[in-house]
Amino acid sequence: MKLNKKLALAVASAVLSISSSAFAAVDFMNDDAPFKTDLNIAGHNGDLQFYGIIDETWVYQDHGLKFDTALPNPAYPWSSGSPKFSRTSPLVDSQSGWTGQGLQNSRLGVQGGLSLFGDTKFIFNVETGFDPVTGDLTNAAKSLAQQPNSGAGYFAADSSINGGLGNRAAFFGLEDKSFGKLTFGFQNAPLKDILGAADPVKSDSFSPIGESGKIGGGGGVSPDARWTNSFKYSNNYDTGMGVINGTVAYQIGNDTGDMSHGYAWGASFGYHNKNWWDLDAQAGYQYGNDQYKAYSADVASAYGQIDLRMMNIHANAFTLSLKPTEYLKVSGGYNWYMNSTPTDAYYDEGSAWGYQVYSDHTQTHDKNITGDSRYHIAFVGGELDIGKLYAPLQGLTVQAGLYDYTMQAGNIADNNFTKDGDVYSESLVVDYRFNKRFDAYFAATNNKLVQLGSSDATNYTDVKAYGLGVRMKF
Repeated sequence: MKLNKKLALAVASAVLSISSSAFAAVDFMNDDAPFKTDLNIAGHNGDLQFYGIIDETWVYQDHGLKFDTALPNPAYPWSSGSPKFSRTSPLVDSQSGWTGQGLQNSRLGVQGGLSLFGDTKFIFNVETGFDPVTGDLTNAAKSLAQQPNSGAGYFAADSSINGGLGNRAAFFGLEDKSFGKLTFGFQNAPLKDILGAADPVKSDSFSPIGESGKIGGGGGVSPDARWTNSFKYSNNYDTGMGVINGTVAYQIGNDTGDMSHGYAWGASFGYHNKNWWDLDAQAGYQYGNDQYKAYSADVASAYGQIDLRMMNIHANAFTLSLKPTEYLKVSGGYNWYMNSTPTDAYYDEGSAWGYQVYSDHTQTHDKNITGDSRYHIAFVGGELDIGKLYAPLQGLTVQAGLYDYTMQAGNIADNNFTKDGDVYSESLVVDYRFNKRFDAYFAATNNKLVQLGSSDATNYTDVKAYGLGVRMKF
């Protein structure tokens, strides 16, 4: 048995062990947080909660490479609808199977808090993603290392989830009712928070935003959707005419965890008024200096290694959501980002996320970006709570979204396209919640490729996918 599988099973065993003692009195099917308990340590009150999500999905996709369960979204139709895949060929085929992670990356986590003085308490959170079938920890870097060239036939991508315990979150800090929350560790970048909240289709695999770091908060560099070795401060203030919120964050070093080179900072702010159709408006900006994007190496001899490409990042985002009735919520947003020449030509010749970095800088993906590459995505959609319209269907909701992603002409990173390249996406999720623990869903997406670079796609111009799944939350 592999080490990562052992770690996942160990965490699961710990949850079950504790639940049989400290949480013996819980009502698993009906409690909001069945594995949460109160604590008192030396007169300081606190709480401890074990939680998790197990999401299993069967997916059919009409074009794409084989699914790789090391990824947080093994089936990711939007990424398969890229110029790279549309022009490759023989390996791109219809795919189907039990991929898991249809709506959410399966995970186990522990979080808690302990009062210190007044309204101030110590808080922490450690969250680990895994594949529900194999038990292996989610590890996008592994998918890249195992696919050193296109001959492997498996889909591989970079991500901010790269193996180990706490691969989704691992941070601690202080929280105060008046002074806000300050945390340090591995946590979401500001833009990931606001884009994820406004995404109308909450699906890691069937929404283009989903678990994508590229357009889901990383500003084109997927590992930057979550920041390691980062400080993050958030607070809000009730004006009496709505709540103003704000977040600032700073990452020491780069996204590989190297604290000696690079940095990132970001900020977001917003306004919420529950009396104005539950209006919520957010805006944010992020800058990354000398951050790394990861790739599969281009040669078979580099099996077990990954490529890195360094760049600077500028990104901004704006989102808006409204709830005009109790059964309908609409939301949308816009995200623009630019990847450009890094400040330095530095390379970490050692390792990244536990894998050796390929050292031959003659390969395309192992060269730092030179020049500017600009992208933007706009999206809009909503959620309809059918159960609030028709009581016998309590628990049934429908989410739908439209997404327009554009790679601007002349982008260095896209082979100097002579005209804009677009991917138009339509996504749908129909979900039925049986109770507080279990739900089942149907999901679908169509991703249409339009005007890709100097010539249109030659093998296919759209990617369709359908999924059926069941999810348990606790």
